[in-house]
Amino acid sequence: CSIADPKGVLHVVSLFNDGSHGDEKANDTIWTNIRAYQIGSSDPYGVWHVKCIAKALNGKQLSGTYRFRVVPYVPQWVRKEKFPLLANYFLRYPSYDEKILDELAKWDLLILDWHHIYFPDYIAKIRQKNPDIKILAYVRAGLFMPRSISSWEWGILNELVENVSKPDWWLRAPEGTAISWWPGSVTPNPTSEWQNFLPNFVYKYVMSTSLFDGVFYDGLFERVSYMNKGNIDIDNDGVRDSPEFIDSEWQKGMTKLLSLTRKLLGPDAIIVGNGGNPWSENSTYWDYANGCMQESFLTASWALPWQTAVKRYFVCMDKG
Repeated sequence: CSIADPKGVLHVVSLFNDGSHGDEKANDTIWTNIRAYQIGSSDPYGVWHVKCIAKALNGKQLSGTYRFRVVPYVPQWVRKEKFPLLANYFLRYPSYDEKILDELAKWDLLILDWHHIYFPDYIAKIRQKNPDIKILAYVRAGLFMPRSISSWEWGILNELVENVSKPDWWLRAPEGTAISWWPGSVTPNPTSEWQNFLPNFVYKYVMSTSLFDGVFYDGLFERVSYMNKGNIDIDNDGVRDSPEFIDSEWQKGMTKLLSLTRKLLGPDAIIVGNGGNPWSENSTYWDYANGCMQESFLTASWALPWQTAVKRYFVCMDKG
């Protein structure tokens, strides 16, 4: 058998069928070695791979590969009493129904629309029921719904609409048409002033209320070159850009947005994004975000296949 650690270092071990090394009975076709390899505190965390090769009496070779995950030891006194920790993505209008408040207070992490800044008593009731709960403000970073809020009369929302509706802030096709990937929405271009406006908006109007523990950015994709069948002009020069250039510029813009958010909110704020599919291991978003949502995990037509999705899940756990 061979054992490979997360860094690729290979450890070759032998198995025994002679009644030794933990083998209970000799020559019973069960091969054992209880002292094959002992993982110590200096060994790396992550996914380890074990590959075993055996030859049957008929000469046929059999092999199998197994993997397991090594995680840091967490002392009992710092462990949570309940695990796994669970989150609720709840974007409905506030309801003061006690049954709903009780249900929302059950979760470890709760995502509420940032408009709840107008309902501080609502959030206070939830925290009173669960003092340990973490609450994030839902904010759209990769889409904007002008119709859904432009009729609201609150000054903050009017300021948001007036600023974000500037024509050069939209992601556009070469002919100038604003691109939409969700009904009733338009897509902000993160290479524009949007990358500075949104973090400052969140800092000034949302996080300053002290109602939230952090922010949840929706539409924080890595790839957008599939939108509008690839007919996108992300640098607004009137020419259709290549998929590689579109995605690269989008990521640079969103990374700047995340960087400024982290700078303004500080190291203790929780920053999570929805990338549709989870971000890749080398994504620059991980430099500033604590986590990534896997939307429609394994259920949507565009969802990642099982093995890839689980691998990305482990990446999220490592990076977050």
